[in-house]
Amino acid sequence: MLAQEMQNTLIEFTKTIDSWIIGEEKELKDLFESEYSENYAPGNAAMIFASVYNYTRDKYHLNRCYDMIRRSIKLLEKRESVSPFCRVFLLHYSLMAILYLPEEEKKSAKKEFGRFYGSYEDDCNQINTNCAALQWGNEVFLSMLGYKKLNKDKIKYLLTFISNGQNHLGFINDSIPSNGIPTDGMPIAYHTFILSILTGVIVATSDSTEYREEYNLTKEIIKKGYVWSSNTLASDATFAMAERSSHQMFTWGALVSTVCFSGSEDSATIKNVYENWLKYKKTDGSYSCTPNYLPHELRTGFETYTHVNMYNTLGFVGIATAEKIISKDLRVSSAPSLSVINKDYHFIDIESGYAFYKKGKNFYGCSLRLHEKKYIPSMQGFHFRLNGKETPLAEPKLLENTDPFNRYLMNSLFEGYILKDTLGKQYFSDSVDNARINQLDYGFELIYEDDLLTCQKRIQVYENKIEWDYTMTPKVDFVDCEHVLPIVVFDGKEGIKSRVLSNKTMNLFWRESQYQISCNKSRKITLSVDQPRNLMSVSGVSTLLKIRINSNIFANQTIQWKTTLRFCNNISNEATYEEKLNAENLELNIVRLEVDKQGPQQIGTSITYTVEATGKQLSYAWYVYKNSERIHVEWYTDLNYFKWAPNEPGVYRILVFVKDFEDNKVTRYSEETTII
Repeated sequence: MLAQEMQNTLIEFTKTIDSWIIGEEKELKDLFESEYSENYAPGNAAMIFASVYNYTRDKYHLNRCYDMIRRSIKLLEKRESVSPFCRVFLLHYSLMAILYLPEEEKKSAKKEFGRFYGSYEDDCNQINTNCAALQWGNEVFLSMLGYKKLNKDKIKYLLTFISNGQNHLGFINDSIPSNGIPTDGMPIAYHTFILSILTGVIVATSDSTEYREEYNLTKEIIKKGYVWSSNTLASDATFAMAERSSHQMFTWGALVSTVCFSGSEDSATIKNVYENWLKYKKTDGSYSCTPNYLPHELRTGFETYTHVNMYNTLGFVGIATAEKIISKDLRVSSAPSLSVINKDYHFIDIESGYAFYKKGKNFYGCSLRLHEKKYIPSMQGFHFRLNGKETPLAEPKLLENTDPFNRYLMNSLFEGYILKDTLGKQYFSDSVDNARINQLDYGFELIYEDDLLTCQKRIQVYENKIEWDYTMTPKVDFVDCEHVLPIVVFDGKEGIKSRVLSNKTMNLFWRESQYQISCNKSRKITLSVDQPRNLMSVSGVSTLLKIRINSNIFANQTIQWKTTLRFCNNISNEATYEEKLNAENLELNIVRLEVDKQGPQQIGTSITYTVEATGKQLSYAWYVYKNSERIHVEWYTDLNYFKWAPNEPGVYRILVFVKDFEDNKVTRYSEETTII
């Protein structure tokens, strides 16, 4: 039972929280940061201990809950040293902790804490939309506990503030300050977090019918927001994110609680979403704050405000909420079913500036513009899944920099072009206006034009490959053009190895799989030690793979190129792995020739032939025979596969030629395929 699994995980995690609590003051400081260290972690911890006490009835958990409430109150009293926004969190989750307690314990808590909470004045403006959601919850909590009379005007104002931040497709922009005028932040993580805050308030006060009108509107916001979120769900039950706080651990708890509340009875999907983060558990019982296996000390993919105590506990607040939803059967009625909305789609939201593509197990998200905080470029693909698998592509992230020459780009992580002018200034896809977007069968086409260039970019994900297809016409002269890809070199568990096959082709060996990157117009392809490794991506230690496209590009000269990342095969064991790495020392040989479809096929069926060979700097040619007569030739390229769609009945065979750098050749015929 999933609820029982969550309970066991929460109970185990309370031991970790306990190990962090120090001194007579019961401080819950971060072990890895001295600045802003304790933050709102005690409020989160109080709520987790209260949740666990409900099903253990262990007085130790109750006492720890009270300890953390008392610590939260201490911090709430420190108005000079604890920021107003931090105190909103402390108030919210310490009150939620009391609401989670059984009735008798609630009464005891009121005797000790009621007067303080009833007299506490919140001095924080609505600095963003998630702040408004927390403050709305605080007003409901204080009234529900009998600590303060409900301010109906305030909760109506706050709920309207949140509702106004939601667009017609369901996305909630967190970047709306107290004046109500939105900015172009559009962080997907906080869209999800806001949904989880609203969910948490309804779940914590589920015994009440007093706020029915407000809750009906709240549930509509959640349901509409969840429909938007469902388009970010990849086939491996992970969610695509871009901009601020993407893939921080708290988003895991937020997603689990939202999916449990708004999703379907598809327990397998809910279970997979829940279990996604469990693999990142550390030996001390804490969890990675970002989805990699690197130690906390490296802060890989962290934001400046990411803290282990804060985001671990906030993540588990979401799990505690999800556990109650399942145990008490609190799922919102008439919510959309995952089985209905989790299907093939092209989803485009012009207002938020995002698009998502899913077909079968292939998936990616895409930014249509450079948003306010400049986390990723415009026309940027992210969170690629190829047949349900992660690829060596790192989640993108631009380095914060104000260098007018943009020389920081080589220290950033993104997929895209880098153009250089005669003065050495570098240019990338940095438009703050949406690119025009068109749907393709396997992805999207993006088109942008400004004073410097016209660029058409196609991002397509096929059964075993990702393609980036560029057509660019500069309006001024440039001296250099490179195509760069963000590559994970180490995720804390698995490293990457590479082998250059030619100026156009490189093989990558990662997580027991072999990938090939090729570019038809590449002059040189490099994954060099000269290129800095950095810790900005949540994926792990990463770097830029550089593909040199052209030099001395003149105004009005159109250049085109296509770069492909192709999944080649799984590497079944270490011996095979080493054999492939040392392929240059082996004689030229065809290991196997495979076809993706067996038996008779219909006219027009697309058939893919893939050859695996050993040798150095290989290229491949393909002959097509129909009834023993050669009818088509595909001359030598770096591609080790060939797609063919026969348009007439007959018996077909393929003959593949494999050639190495010394012009040695080997051949092999495929099995016959009958077309009817």
